[in-house]
Amino acid sequence: MILDILRRGAPFQQALERIRNGGSPNLSGLPTTAKAFTLALLARELKRSLLVIVDGNKQAEELSEPLETFLASGDETTILPALDVLPHQGLSPHSDILERRAVGLMNLAAGRYSVVIAPIASALLKTRDAKFYGQLSLILRTNEDVPMDMLAGHLESVGYTRSEPVQLRGE
Repeated sequence: MILDILRRGAPFQQALERIRNGGSPNLSGLPTTAKAFTLALLARELKRSLLVIVDGNKQAEELSEPLETFLASGDETTILPALDVLPHQGLSPHSDILERRAVGLMNLAAGRYSVVIAPIASALLKTRDAKFYGQLSLILRTNEDVPMDMLAGHLESVGYTRSEPVQLRGE
């Protein structure tokens, strides 16, 4: 009942219409919980994925939790974190961030998310086509034989380095 009242309200209808016309609504000024609720309603009404741009990683994390609470069951959200280094700094981003971005982009390419939250610095990064992210994963099934050279080759092709013994992530 309260959802119907909010859904029929002028502000929500304006945001919905703006998206349907190829634009983007501005939810600034709303408290985080109200933003999350509005985004969940928009995702439900539009029945398609939404890309939400926020200021930084902290704001993305703060929005993610209440948004997951309001989304319908079966709907998921992810954060595409911004890198923790600046371009041309000569430093590599933290491996955890690279992993979260790769997994997020792979699942996004597969259409698994209803809402993707990206800090502006993350949204501005160049990405590859969906096919590239789809080939990052290798599905292993119980009792299935996988040749070791094929597994090693796949891992090397996605950025792992061969090391004896394995000590760090990415080896």
